[in-house]
Amino acid sequence: MKKIYLMSAMLCIVAIAANSQTIISLRKGVADPTFRINWGQFFDISKNLNRLEVYYQVFNSDLLFIRNGDSFRADYTLSASVYDNDNAPIANQSRNKEIVTKQYLKTLSLADFRTGQFNFDLPPGKYKIDCHLVDNNSRKTMKESLEATLINYDNRNPQISGIEFVYAADTILYDSAFFKNGLTIIPNVGRLYGEDSSSSLNYYFEVYQGKLESDDIQIETKILDQKLNTVYNDTLSAEFEDSFLAQYRKTALRNLKQGEYTLEIILKGRRGRPVDEIRETFYIFWSPEAMVLNDPKTAVQQLKYVAASNEMKEIEKCENSRERLILWQKFWDQRDPTPGTIENEAKIGYYRRIEHANRRFTVMRREGWKTDRGMIYIMYGEPDQIEDYPFELNRRAYQVWHYYNADNKVREFLFIDEWGNNDFILQYPYDGVQY
Repeated sequence: MKKIYLMSAMLCIVAIAANSQTIISLRKGVADPTFRINWGQFFDISKNLNRLEVYYQVFNSDLLFIRNGDSFRADYTLSASVYDNDNAPIANQSRNKEIVTKQYLKTLSLADFRTGQFNFDLPPGKYKIDCHLVDNNSRKTMKESLEATLINYDNRNPQISGIEFVYAADTILYDSAFFKNGLTIIPNVGRLYGEDSSSSLNYYFEVYQGKLESDDIQIETKILDQKLNTVYNDTLSAEFEDSFLAQYRKTALRNLKQGEYTLEIILKGRRGRPVDEIRETFYIFWSPEAMVLNDPKTAVQQLKYVAASNEMKEIEKCENSRERLILWQKFWDQRDPTPGTIENEAKIGYYRRIEHANRRFTVMRREGWKTDRGMIYIMYGEPDQIEDYPFELNRRAYQVWHYYNADNKVREFLFIDEWGNNDFILQYPYDGVQY
């Protein structure tokens, strides 16, 4: 797959017509995962400084692997630079890393990644962070930036740290940068959950006692959906040790729909009075199998571009989630082009196009797979050519997608941005065939 993406990038053509400002492009693989960063903050009581943690995630597909004997090796450099509110540099860290694997497919993987973090001790204030990833084999450089505001831990009332969303935690020390209060905490940089059917929301935070006279405090935790409705709520009392509490939590995400959520943590003191709170967003993106168990209505609806109505009804009417999963798997087994092999290419390709459609065409909180462009993308794949006509005073924005040699027919799909909200509506003929 990596070879395909590289060839597609080399063939990328962008032309601007002088009169109409038409942009014509050939595009492949634009929604693949890539280098990403995030951040968190904690308070170091012994230093009386904030600890800015900068998390990063590097995908194998970002890097060029070179054969070295019977293995393949990628070599890269990561750096993080911190600037103050006046854009003056105040701190920098860098490190060299390598990945060695004997499996060629691992070098092309869109799922394999490496996670790490940089730690900076800083006073409260606003900062800008630039992170650079340099592939030492290809010399390609990628840059990601973010802004961080470190709050003042004033020691008057109990306060909560930032929330670190966690990929995994262990008692074994893997890397000192990850170590917190007896645990190795590996950050979930993208804040993405839902890869397996039993997925849970893992997160870590700290509570600082301040001058609270009591040794205990109430901690209320909520999960809110996009409409800020509470879908999970618990409250517990905890006792302080050494002026602060370390909290590693796991919350089951069963039966929640795919989408964006907010984790809210509220500290309560005497008589349940709130003294501090924090909110951070995270995302659930169920794997296809997990969606069948946790969001069956959506799982069945997503089959509409490839399934007959009676097939969808048969899966939908199952009352037992396990039976539904068996029928769903049978549906895809019947479409497996290479039965007997580990992978079902038809299923993998279909859900990969759904994922790409969600990344590229989601508009106004309407998931991309439900839009007209998402539908055509899922049914026919990446267009061979896209004509993109931007908005002008006397003309609405529109796009023309071209597919060549599809079923030995040339197909053209016209989409118009009817209301100027980036929701392009498919125009007749809906099958793309010019009659």
